[in-house]
Order: sequence, then C-alpha cells, then structure tokens
Amino acid sequence: VGDSVEIAPEMAEGKIRNLQVHGVDTQMAYAGQRVAVNLTGLKKTVPDRGCAVIKPGSEKTSLMLDVRLRNLKGSGRIILNNSQVHLFHGSRVVLAKVVLLDRDVLEPGESCYAQLRMTEEVATRIGDRFVVRFYSPMETIGGGVILDDAPMKHKRNVPAILESLRIRENGSGKDKLLHLVQESRFNLPDSKTLAAKAALDESVVAKELAELLAEGAIKEALSGRYIAKETLELAWNTAQTLLTEFHAENPLLSGMKGSELRQKLYRGADAKTADAVLNLLQEEGKL
Repeated sequence: VGDSVEIAPEMAEGKIRNLQVHGVDTQMAYAGQRVAVNLTGLKKTVPDRGCAVIKPGSEKTSLMLDVRLRNLKGSGRIILNNSQVHLFHGSRVVLAKVVLLDRDVLEPGESCYAQLRMTEEVATRIGDRFVVRFYSPMETIGGGVILDDAPMKHKRNVPAILESLRIRENGSGKDKLLHLVQESRFNLPDSKTLAAKAALDESVVAKELAELLAEGAIKEALSGRYIAKETLELAWNTAQTLLTEFHAENPLLSGMKGSELRQKLYRGADAKTADAVLNLLQEEGKL
C-alpha cells in the first residue's frame, strides 16, 4: 500500500491505494497470493485485460520474443515458418507471427527455437510460459518458454544465434553472463544490466562476475563495467593493424595521436568508453 507502480504495457503511472487478499485488507501482498489492487491516478481505460502491475522501470515491453516453441504431440497440426497464431501470456492475448529459426516446419511432438513477432507490445520476463493457439480455427497447438524478452530481429539458420539461444536456455549462470558480456562488445554493461538480461539475482551475478574476473575471461574496463577478453583481443588486433600501417606511412613520426586511434577504432563510441579500452591495452603493455 502506497507504492508507486506502472501498468505495463501501457506504462501508465499510478499508486496503490488499497490491497486485499480474499476480501481482507492487507498492507503487503506476496508472490503466489490472489490479490485485489485498488489503484489511483489512472484513466478508466487503464488497466485493460492482460496488463501487469509492476515496479516502475522494472520491466520493458517488446514486439518480439525469442522462445523455445513446442508443438503438442496430439495437436494434429504442423506449424509452418511465418504462421500466424494467437499468443496467450498470462491473461493477455495478441496475434503473433512465428519465425522458425532452424527449420521450415515444426511437426507435432517437436520443439525448436523460434522468434515470435507480435502485433502489439507485451510485458514479459525471461522464463515466463506461454500458450499458442491456431489462428483459425481457434485450437491449442502448443506453447513454450521465453528465452529473451527483448531480442533483436533475427535472420534464420544462423549458427551464432542458435548457439546464443542454447546458452540462454541451458547454460549456467556464469555461461550466460560471459555470453552477455561478449554480445555487448564495447558497450561495457554493468552488473545491474547483466542481472536483468540474464534473469539472475544481483547477488548471484556479483559472485559469478568475480569468478570470471579471476579467470581472466572478462576485464573491468570502468568501475563496475565489463568487457570480454575476446572483445579486447579484437580491439588489439585492429589497433595493431592501424598502427602498423601508420608507422609504415609515417616513418618520421614517433607515433599516432591517441585521439586519432580512438576515432578510427571506435567511431561513434563515447570517449570515456573508448579510452577505458585503450587504457586496458596500455596496461597489458600492448600499446
């Protein structure tokens, strides 16, 4: 009671005036309880069926989801690439297109990685379950679990994308965090961002990051912000090529200006991030 909340996916702001659990007033509600929420500060049209009451800024909405999709053994229907389905998540129902990422047809009893592209934004979390029903006639054909709640648009049959989804589904916490840092490349994610993307508790993330740092798999480029060892090696290979060419073309100069190297290496990146990466290379004695 008294908490400020957002109503997703509309992201309207409101406040909790009163809470009840089975008709009895309560000051606080917990996971697993059936709760009636009296909200203030909202228009009468909000919330709609399927909306979620969330802590402000705790969830993002998306028009796409990466999933493990299963076609029920007894569905009697095949799911073709680009099929239209009804997606049921919680009490929300939206139309979605199914993009099968490693095949053209999903037969009854089979499962695969897929991307669902919706006609309306939904607020979900990694690990949420969903149901899909055939577009027409309306009958249940399968469902699955959400692996990424805000993915980029994927091309089909790309090994790197399939491997990324395999890690999201079956990898350990450490595997997921390393993969996310690798995917972030020069964006230098912090622990809070990584915890949200990996759907892990921040205390677990702190422990796993400490182990990855000790192993040398990642580096702390800025305070609390991380870069993968392989990304740093990529930066060094590119820098080495640029510097070798510069010295060959300018034998009388002592070296390239740091600002020039930064611009050629990280065009469009902010100076603080680029300098942090160059400093790491300098600390390793490479620059």
